[in-house]
Amino acid sequence: MSNISNFQKYAPPEGYYDRTAGRTHDLLALAMGYLDEGARSALDLGCGAGGETALLAGYGMRVTAVDASEEAGRYIKRLPDQDLIQFVCRDIELFNPERYDLINASFSLPFVHKDELRSVMKGLLYALEPGGIFVGNFFGVNDEWNKPGETMSFVEEDEIRAIFAGLSLLHLDEKEEDGTIADGAPKHWHIYDVIAQKY
Repeated sequence: MSNISNFQKYAPPEGYYDRTAGRTHDLLALAMGYLDEGARSALDLGCGAGGETALLAGYGMRVTAVDASEEAGRYIKRLPDQDLIQFVCRDIELFNPERYDLINASFSLPFVHKDELRSVMKGLLYALEPGGIFVGNFFGVNDEWNKPGETMSFVEEDEIRAIFAGLSLLHLDEKEEDGTIADGAPKHWHIYDVIAQKY
């Protein structure tokens, strides 16, 4: 894997972690319903302030929380269940996954350099245990941030289906709507929500 990284270009703005502390997404709650009872290990990729890290640890799972920001690490270290949480400060493109029953990539994969997305996803899906669940989001090509020269990752539905070929695609939902980002600024979103299970 190359040393391509988008973190410096897309580092979260000041106050981002305070505004998003404690945030979780319904997609992860939905994915948890597909997990086997014996699931014990999780990866929270692009963990941010750790709302979903805390949720996973609260279920008794050992969580590897990965983020390129050292500031995120300070929030992770304030969470309960510290005996179940390991924080790794690393760009997603440079992180080497181990083995997990669940991989959560909540609004983090779009920030992977577009030339690295396929390689990152190949490594992540290889790291899933049999029966393991992947849950995450991708940005579609109509997203407002998709502009000429952009290095973020934007995908079509057929590319998502190709990425997850060989897995059971349990949930694929496309949403395109006007909304806001964390600081309240307006944005046109084009999002694919994905839940997939490894055979």
